[in-house]
Parts: sequence; structure tokens; C-alpha cells
Amino acid sequence: MTSPESTELLTFEDILKRVDYVICDSSVFSPAGFNWYMEGVYEARDFAAVNSRCVRELTEYLKYLDEFFQNKNIFAVPGVSLELKRASDMVADKIRYLKLREKSGKDRKHHNGENKLMLLQEAHDLFHRYHMHTRRISFLPRYKGEYDVLEKIVMRVTENTGAKIDLNEVYNTRAKPKNIEDFHADGQAVAASLYLSLAENKEAGILTRDSDIRRILVNTLSYLFYSEKSQFNDFLSWIRANKIEVYFVSSFQQAKLVFDTDSFCPVRKISGEVTNNIDSKLNNL
Repeated sequence: MTSPESTELLTFEDILKRVDYVICDSSVFSPAGFNWYMEGVYEARDFAAVNSRCVRELTEYLKYLDEFFQNKNIFAVPGVSLELKRASDMVADKIRYLKLREKSGKDRKHHNGENKLMLLQEAHDLFHRYHMHTRRISFLPRYKGEYDVLEKIVMRVTENTGAKIDLNEVYNTRAKPKNIEDFHADGQAVAASLYLSLAENKEAGILTRDSDIRRILVNTLSYLFYSEKSQFNDFLSWIRANKIEVYFVSSFQQAKLVFDTDSFCPVRKISGEVTNNIDSKLNNL
């Protein structure tokens, strides 16, 4: 089958019309096309050195998302709220650091420093607001037992197939967080979409800028197809009846379809040895 990947850009509102529910991961809360923190904030040693264009583009984008996230058919998985809190704390730490340098006299006050402090404070406040909002819209499955089974499957597949890119590839070496905790938001998003399709007969779209999600979903589907566990045999036909789509955010307010389960071709993506290894770890299901 041909790949569903399309160059057509859809607005976030268009995507809501195509599926029953949209699941967002934390990468959606950063604008596409540049790393606002690395390019605009990380190197700054005083407020004047903060790149106001980068921070302003971030705050404008986060304000745009406000109306979108009022839709009752949008969910965020639990890991998203935790990752947004980490972003809020990161900005707060930078503000404290720059204030301390200013107070200690290591840096003089600059005439435009106050404006940039206000911009950073606004970014912090927006991240905090979304942290609280995503807690309120956190995905809560009606049938928790079924969801827990699917989440275990997704996590085992992810662990055993190298579906996640190492953080060294994501973060600049100097900016890599120390002992960064993985909140598994990407795996949770995949598990939630599978649950909606299989347990509630709903079509789901995942909105993301994280390429890991597509790999996690494809590897999970491949595992379900080739697993020797008989209870998984009918999963793919059920999933095709209630499609799952993955949309990659590629511009300020738009995304493109990069995968859908309608076109999934069960070519073996993981070896028989790995499949059997995952089977053995899921023996209690």
C-alpha cells in the first residue's frame, strides 16, 4: 500500500472534523520551525541578550492554541501536564538566574531588559496555565483495565524496538537536562488512540511534533500482527474499522497527515526474536 503521508497542510480545526477525538502530546506546545529556548534564551547572560522575537513567537503561538484547546474532543495524556510543568519551571529558573546576575552586579541593567523580563514572565505564565489546563483535560479511559493492557503493550514494544530517539539527539549537548525524567507522554498518546479505537469504537488523531510517535504506533501494530498471542489476532481489523491518524505539526497553525491505520501494511518491522521477547514479558495479560 502507498504511504498516506501528504504534503497537504490542514488546520488544527480541520483535523478535529476528520476524527472523533484528537490527542495532543507536549511537543504541540512549541512552535514548529525553530527551538525557541535554544535560539532565544539558553545563551542569554542578561535580560537584554534574550531574543525577543523567539520568545514573542512562542507566546503568540501559545495564545493561538487557547481557543483550540477549549474543544471538548481534545485530550492530553497525563505525561503532557508533567512536561509542561517542566517547561514552566525551566523558564522560571532562567528568570531567577538572570535576576541574580543583575542583582549581584555582574550585569548592568539595559534599557530593554525590563521588556524581555516581561516576555519571559508571560511565557512562564502561559506554560503554567497549560500545565493546569491539560490536567483538567487529561485522558481518563472509561474502561481502565483495557487501557492498562494496551499501555503495557505499547511500553514493552517501545522498550524493545528502539522506537524512541535518544535524548542526545534531541538536546544540544550543552543544554541537555541532567537526569531528565521520561514521562512517557508519547507512549501514552499511542495507547490512548489504540484504546479509543478498540474499546470505544472511536476514530482518533494524534497531533504531535515528535517523530517517535509514528514509530511507536507502527511498531506496536506490527507486534500485534505477528504476536503469537491469540487475543491480539483481531486487533488490526478492529483498528482499521476505527482509524488512527498521526498528524505532524509543520507550521504555525497547520499539520500534515503522516500515518493512518487504513494504509498500514503488516510488513514485519521487528524481528521474530524481539516479538517473542515482548510476548514473554506480557505473559500475565
